[in-house]
Amino acid sequence: ALFLSTLIGSLGPDLGNDSLCYHLEDPKVFLRGHKIGYLPYSENSLFPYFMEMLFTTGLILKGPIAAKLFHSLTGFLTLLVIFSWGRKFLSPFYAFLAGAIFLVTPGIHNQMGTAYIDVGLTFMTALSYYALYLWTEKGSWKWLFLSGLFSGFALSVKYQALFSCLVTLLVISVEALKDKE
Repeated sequence: ALFLSTLIGSLGPDLGNDSLCYHLEDPKVFLRGHKIGYLPYSENSLFPYFMEMLFTTGLILKGPIAAKLFHSLTGFLTLLVIFSWGRKFLSPFYAFLAGAIFLVTPGIHNQMGTAYIDVGLTFMTALSYYALYLWTEKGSWKWLFLSGLFSGFALSVKYQALFSCLVTLLVISVEALKDKE
């Protein structure tokens, strides 16, 4: 039911203010002008644009519906991250239940059918934290690299990701102090 309602929302016209004002509008302007850059009279064109670049790809492929489906996909991929991480501590049923609870949260579910960016931000942040957790567990530097990479992706979605990056730096600092001891 959740998948179906998200799909219906993604296939219909987008009614979100931010989607119509700049998440989809700015990529359309970029496509018309064949370049990406500052748009006069649009302060939003100065924001990070990782998700909007995915929306641009969607607009090229199939229009706004494909752009919205990219955002929906990040929600379902976040479910997989939660499930994978939850399997470390819980049975498969409860790990899946944790991911399902994430998806039925109204703020998440309502945005998955639109061309907003917050669920994409959640996906990148979840990947970053999961990789950071794996680094603390396994000690392999590849996980720390991936955590940094996904933190960078999160920052390129929205500036508020700086707070999660600070948490990541705090965890790295604590782990470094532990190693020093």
